[in-house]
Amino acid sequence: MTTSWFVEDTEYPPTHATFEPLVNGERTFGALYDDILAATQSIDIVCWGFQPSMYFKRDNADSLCIGELLLQKAGEGVKVRILCWSDGLRIAA
Repeated sequence: MTTSWFVEDTEYPPTHATFEPLVNGERTFGALYDDILAATQSIDIVCWGFQPSMYFKRDNADSLCIGELLLQKAGEGVKVRILCWSDGLRIAA
């Protein structure tokens, strides 16, 4: 018998969640863009490299590049944090 995955006798009951693995591709980047656009509290990005000029939705003339979108969200009061391993543009320097 295995131990329960959930803490017992807690003030917050377990909630159901969904998980959809997305690996690269147009669908992945579109979903990320939509989620960032919908964020109201915080955006946390952990990545190997970050290119703020990259467009996550290329076929949409109204979409912003990721850097502009993150600046927009920060201007709305959303906390934006990026943890990046490689900074080829030396933005963090």
